[in-house]
Amino acid sequence: MNTHARRAIAFTGTPTDSGRVEYDVAQNGVFTMGFATYGYPHLDDMEQLHVAYGRWDDEVLCGRARDLPHAPTINGVRLTGSSVFDPHAALAHLSDPQDWSGWLTVHRKNDRWTEQVPWRTKERVAYIIARLVESFLDREDLDELLAAHRANHAAERIARHQENLRRVDLEIQEWTAQRAAEQSQLARQLAFAARLTDPIEEGEPPTWRDYANAATRDGEMFLISTVGSQRPR
Repeated sequence: MNTHARRAIAFTGTPTDSGRVEYDVAQNGVFTMGFATYGYPHLDDMEQLHVAYGRWDDEVLCGRARDLPHAPTINGVRLTGSSVFDPHAALAHLSDPQDWSGWLTVHRKNDRWTEQVPWRTKERVAYIIARLVESFLDREDLDELLAAHRANHAAERIARHQENLRRVDLEIQEWTAQRAAEQSQLARQLAFAARLTDPIEEGEPPTWRDYANAATRDGEMFLISTVGSQRPR
């Protein structure tokens, strides 16, 4: 066990209007903790947490190369970007002194690109974050923070669902047209089988639409198989 990495920390937490908490860790710097958004809608807002290394007070993507103000310095290493992780893994790290911190990825900048921090630095960062997670999840205003987070992202999510509904509606139209086309083809083949002398006219094929705009993977396969992957000339 690296007892040096698990030294006690002192910190203060300040909530923000966006549902995050800025933790100012004494002698280290600021860690901004909040709910992760990358998994939506497949993951619930509370299934992952997102910590930014520094003061993150906007909605600009906090990638691993972003250098935030008041970024923490751990073991002489200035941290960059942010990390997304499972809060249960963070809490388990506190109860298991032998935990190897594999649940967390932390970066720094060198002269040319970003790279993962040295292992001993990562162990220290993992312990600090685990303590902050413990504090974050135990806050009396946790429900208010979650409500603020969801309100902050509601407009973006509404727009995404509206666009998805538009694409789904287009696919419904295409499925309906394809059903009519299949019924027409079936009737023609039944007429041929019965040797009818008055053949049934062939119906119009469904309108072409780029399969890349499908709302679902099944929709992609449907478009490719019915109207093709290339726009008709």
